[in-house]
Parts: sequence; C-alpha cells; structure tokens
Amino acid sequence: MTVDVKKLYNYWLTEADYSWEIAKSLFGKRMYPECLFFAHLTVEKLLKAMVVAATSAHAPPIHNLARLASLAGVPITPEQRRRLEEWNGFYMAGRYDEEKMDFRKKCTKEYTTPKYLGIHKFFLWLKKEAEKNSPLK
Repeated sequence: MTVDVKKLYNYWLTEADYSWEIAKSLFGKRMYPECLFFAHLTVEKLLKAMVVAATSAHAPPIHNLARLASLAGVPITPEQRRRLEEWNGFYMAGRYDEEKMDFRKKCTKEYTTPKYLGIHKFFLWLKKEAEKNSPLK
C-alpha cells in the first residue's frame, strides 16, 4: 500500500495548526493544564508531518517528542532536546487521572506562561524547518 505523502503531510500540518489554536484559546481561558496538553499535541503533530516528509511513510503512533524529532531528522540542540523531554510530561499529565490533579495544582499562570511561550517559539521555528523539506513544494 503506497502512502500519499503530500496528503498525509498536509493532514498533520493542518492538525498541528488546529491544536495550536485550541492551546491559545485554553491559555486565554486560564485552563493551563489543558493548554499545555494541546501545546504538546501541536508539536507532536508537526513532528509527525516532518516524519512523513522524511520517510515517505506513516509516522509511528508515539507521543515522545524527542524520538519523533530524531525520526524526522530535525537538527535539535541539547537544550531543545531537554525541553522536548520536559514537554512530554504535559501529554502524560493531561491524559491520566492519577496525574491530573497534581498537574492542575502545578499549572499556575506563573508556571504555564513561560512553558507556553517556549512551545510557541519552538513551534514557529519547527514550522520553518518543516518548510525546508516539505513535500508540498
């Protein structure tokens, strides 16, 4: 079965942008744990688009951002890798009940704002990286 790389790439790109819009909305509503969860999804989906572009195959059904970056061949720094590994926690904490309550307490405006802004900055950089190898050219 062949993969329609352009269609699949565009799907993940569209989904990433949509997830970012949700993250922005949740941040504005001060729903900080959910905001960080969707911010993680934004990066995950964009990385999955990049995996598709790099491999001409479906992205694996994983959520580990550093692993996806590696599969996509994204040139990340050690500091970026550290942040991706930290952001992985937002997926887990937003997903599983036993972690949600602790995460909600942790996600104050002071905690969330720099994380949110950092993810946004990374997302914008990553979009530029994605354009370099886009199958949509």
